[in-house]
Amino acid sequence: KGNIGEDWAKEIILLYSQGLLNIYKPVIDDRGIDLIVLKEKLYTPIYLQVKTRFNVHKRNRLILTINGNTFKPHHSYYIVAFSFDQSKMKMSDKILLIPSEEIATLGSQLSDGNWRITVSMTGGKTTGKYKNYLVSREEFVNTLLERIETISSIIK
Repeated sequence: KGNIGEDWAKEIILLYSQGLLNIYKPVIDDRGIDLIVLKEKLYTPIYLQVKTRFNVHKRNRLILTINGNTFKPHHSYYIVAFSFDQSKMKMSDKILLIPSEEIATLGSQLSDGNWRITVSMTGGKTTGKYKNYLVSREEFVNTLLERIETISSIIK
């Protein structure tokens, strides 16, 4: 099921960036990075950990667990979460996009070292502390583009 979310992320990034962004998949998938995003002719990557949930609409909660052994916050590392609405047989219109540096503030660390993010959702929306992190497909891609540009200008 995880590959479905990763493929969905790749499709959105490729289509909505109109060819400006390229996506790469690491050969080894045990370090918490599912996709690497680069802008054409810039070598400033954005790293994505993609989470996909298929039971959000039954309980109105999007629950994510982030592996504490592989998770290391970084300015170019994001957690991306998709939820599949089984009643409509499609991915939700909203995407959860959280900078990894904000996980410690927003989430809670479990006794095993993992991180837990719990987003209450009704109809694909939330009014809680995660409301600013639910974005449209366009906002998702624009955020990636803006972040790459910002990092590239700082590094120059």
